[in-house]
Amino acid sequence: RVPESWRVIIALPATAVTADLVSKTGAALNQYCAFHIAVGERELAENRFMGQRYLLTSGLTALLLAAAALVVLWLPTLPDILKGILALWISTGVWVAAWEPAYMVLYAWRPIRRQMHLYRSLQHADLVIESI
Repeated sequence: RVPESWRVIIALPATAVTADLVSKTGAALNQYCAFHIAVGERELAENRFMGQRYLLTSGLTALLLAAAALVVLWLPTLPDILKGILALWISTGVWVAAWEPAYMVLYAWRPIRRQMHLYRSLQHADLVIESI
């Protein structure tokens, strides 16, 4: 997606405006935005890696908890009410184990992408320096 067109207007005293100020300021703004875009890309890669890592550990935890729930349900000596309570607690544990990986995969990347889009738009903005 092409960033929308922005216009950055900087108002400075007439004595501070020089002939090459637009090009120097534009280069500095471009470098600043490129740095923050690179940081965002590293954060996305780290988020992806951590999400996969969390998915592995939470998947194993969920499998162990599901196996524990089956064992609890198959125990003939426990009353049905106790089996239900234990199964409920174990299923809650599965949700707790799966919550962080689900958040990482579904939502954690969105603010990073939004910020990267902001810097890309600012990087491609038209720069105007006015003297006051």
